[in-house]
Amino acid sequence: HNFNNENDDAMFTEEDPNKPQRETFVKIARRLSEKGCISLSLASLSSKCPDLRCIAIATLGLFLKAVHMEEAHSLKTWRERPQLAMVLDSVQRGILVRRAISIARRQEEGDNEKPLLIPMFPAVSAVFLGWSALIVSRPSDDMFASANRCFLRLDDYHGAFKDCFSLPAFISLFCGSFADENSQARRERLWALQLLKDGVRDSYCYKVAARRHAPALIMTSFESLIGCGGLHENDAEPHLLLEAIECLLLNGGHAARHHLLSNLGLCSWLRGLLIGRPSHLPFPSTKIFLLFNRLVDNAFKCAIEEEGEKPNSLGDVRTEAMAIAGPLVRAYAQVHNHVTESTTGEVLYALLCTLETLSICSSLGMDSTASRRFDSMRNDGIPISAACRLLDETATLSEDRKAKATKAISALPISIIPGDEGMGKKLCLVLLQNARQATVTGSASVLGSALNCVLHVLGAFGTA
Repeated sequence: HNFNNENDDAMFTEEDPNKPQRETFVKIARRLSEKGCISLSLASLSSKCPDLRCIAIATLGLFLKAVHMEEAHSLKTWRERPQLAMVLDSVQRGILVRRAISIARRQEEGDNEKPLLIPMFPAVSAVFLGWSALIVSRPSDDMFASANRCFLRLDDYHGAFKDCFSLPAFISLFCGSFADENSQARRERLWALQLLKDGVRDSYCYKVAARRHAPALIMTSFESLIGCGGLHENDAEPHLLLEAIECLLLNGGHAARHHLLSNLGLCSWLRGLLIGRPSHLPFPSTKIFLLFNRLVDNAFKCAIEEEGEKPNSLGDVRTEAMAIAGPLVRAYAQVHNHVTESTTGEVLYALLCTLETLSICSSLGMDSTASRRFDSMRNDGIPISAACRLLDETATLSEDRKAKATKAISALPISIIPGDEGMGKKLCLVLLQNARQATVTGSASVLGSALNCVLHVLGAFGTA
């Protein structure tokens, strides 16, 4: 669709004697733009429905006509008109450049029969354009200068927005200066993270983000924060970093799961954060720990799905699941000392759900024999004291949750060191008591896992 089609503009030619009609059209366009209709139309360019994309293009064409009318230039109340015209012109030229490239490619291939459809933008690009249209209309917005700069520096094809089908402005916004935490650069990083969190909705968007190495940049940024003690309770950046990684993983489809888990080693990276974190730098807030724990849970759930579809496609994910259990429980013990009474149950429940996921992942491709399941009972497993404490805390939970917690802890490696005989006996007693109760309530499978764990704990002390 050509926004500047002369036939479509016939009713608004200079020969039109009905000038009030033109003024009314401009005023209606201004009011609709203030309500966010331009942003909505730009965001609709990512719709999977071709008809909706056609309507969006037609609507944007009418707005483009309006902002360039003489009546719009003389309308003093429409102060944001030049910025909106800049965005609309840029998008129009970007689409036309893409259309010209498509036509040239078809001519080379001799395929001119198929109709040219309105292209579907990746959601992350459409969201960026929608947000930009809102921001350039508000000079008081913190991102006003940054959004304007993104369009003003476009030179190719008279300012065409060539990132319609890419990840726009993320690198320039996210990779700003980290020196001044109160600077505009920090606000730009947060804005870029929010864009990625809200914009990546499917595998198409994830591939666009991965081409610009956005997942690796986010992981590196969080790693640097946690390594230098930059996690602060009231800081929005670590929260957004974790949420952005989680959204990429959950919304990016198979492409995201395979890339994050296999190519970038997300599970190993999460374990490395826990074991590489200085012991005197615990998670500064319950919220950050909950976000991190939820990311671990979702990462291994996605690993289970991938292994179910393509066995052994992720390497030895079973080992990763067993290796991260101990460090995660140790991190929980640090956070537990600062947890308020109102959030104690929430944190415990979240950890137990993750341990259940890890126990399922640790049994992938393995039989149920104890000699295979407990071959990794080692120093980086769950400390016996921490295991006993977790089981004691499950006393207030439902019988079903208590049974699942008992089975999960029984299936994961336990860290045993000399002098733990007393705690070892207590652990065995609690496991057997919980397993007996679970058997009474119908969870008979818990008993087998508990007995296997008890035999190996006692065997480690030479008392089996």
